[in-house]
Amino acid sequence: MLVNLKTKSQVTIPKQIVRKLNLKPGDKLEFSLDDDKIIIKPVAIIDRSQAW
Repeated sequence: MLVNLKTKSQVTIPKQIVRKLNLKPGDKLEFSLDDDKIIIKPVAIIDRSQAW
């Protein structure tokens, strides 16, 4: 899938990916680099009150 880099370095995640990963507004995403590739992973943040 091809997307455009917008002002302020923003991109829109394609709807198919959002649905497949069940992403919701406010979800945290981790960005990392692997040589010349950008890797984006959803991250589950656990509230301290829910940790054991």
